[in-house]
Amino acid sequence: MDEHRAKWPLSVMARVLDVSRQGYHAWKNKVPSQRSLRWQTLVERMRAIDVKSDGSYGSPRMTRELRKDGTRVTRKTVEHLMRRVGIRGMQKRRYRPTGKST
Repeated sequence: MDEHRAKWPLSVMARVLDVSRQGYHAWKNKVPSQRSLRWQTLVERMRAIDVKSDGSYGSPRMTRELRKDGTRVTRKTVEHLMRRVGIRGMQKRRYRPTGKST
């Protein structure tokens, strides 16, 4: 809405988007919570670990890496954040003999 304020009045945009003007201002001036700030930094560190591990770490190894760096975090929190931002660990393929020998 900020980008279009020069072209359209706030009241018109609020009516079209079906939001109140007060709700828009409350959202715009909202201070992020301690949890959301902590989660942001955790996600940044998790993405760095994911790149370093070529996307192979799941939540247990990701948790271990974070704890090794001194971060206090549970595996469930790591699972939740990984799922939320789309970080997935690679699964190893199972060995299946083909029956063909050379």
